[in-house]
Amino acid sequence: MMTITTTRTAVATGAAQAGGAIRVSAAGEPPLSAEERARLSQAERAARALERDRGPREVPIERAFLEAALDLGRSVRTLVAAFVPRFADWCFVDLLDDDGVPRRVEVAPADPERAGLAAEMLSLGFGPGWATPSAQALRDGTPRLYREISPELLVWATHDERHLAVFRAMDPRSLMAVPLSARGRVIGAVTVFRSTMVPAFDEWSLVFAGEIAAPAALAIDNARTFERERAARLAAEQRVVEKPPAAKGSAPAKAARARPPARKAAGKTKRRR
Repeated sequence: MMTITTTRTAVATGAAQAGGAIRVSAAGEPPLSAEERARLSQAERAARALERDRGPREVPIERAFLEAALDLGRSVRTLVAAFVPRFADWCFVDLLDDDGVPRRVEVAPADPERAGLAAEMLSLGFGPGWATPSAQALRDGTPRLYREISPELLVWATHDERHLAVFRAMDPRSLMAVPLSARGRVIGAVTVFRSTMVPAFDEWSLVFAGEIAAPAALAIDNARTFERERAARLAAEQRVVEKPPAAKGSAPAKAARARPPARKAAGKTKRRR
């Protein structure tokens, strides 16, 4: 077991040498909701359709997350696409909610035939006080590197028998957990591991993962802030719409009509004779 802390300078150098590009597939994105379609102009909807027809493409890491800005689902999918299937066999994404409680929002396999196993792991959620590598990275903001996963480590990193059985079925051989930090605070963590890929992860792998995590965290944080502000705005607009107008015969209106007009200020006092 090994814990590695990397600096931002080392991370930037590592990404430059690795090429700093990821494969993004617009075709795999879910269809737009009615609300999302309403926000897009006709030209923007046409551009989205054209992009889907083009299929997967290689884009720089920074640009990929910039394109996903203000869309939480797309930011998470871009983060996953940066790791699987070319860099890892599995990718987990955990985010802290507004109350600071960790929530597992994505479990993605490189092999589509293992989607059922991914869904089962996602259904396990995220328990408070868990000793998983992701939970530790969330707590202290320090990345974890496990070159080899021993049977003892599997038992230690799982919560109960069901959790252990699902994790064993995934067959992790080498694992990394990297915090997602934005604006000086940890907002989540991404966990990746290899089950069939070789060689095992090393310090270089951790540097590359950190370079992906940095813009991903900022994109996710921006998207969540945007969603909160939009929800608050919509709620405020809904309250205005639902507020009933004052009736003509209401008590305040009647009181206003019954109130005698204010007397004019008295003029000059009469002089005494």
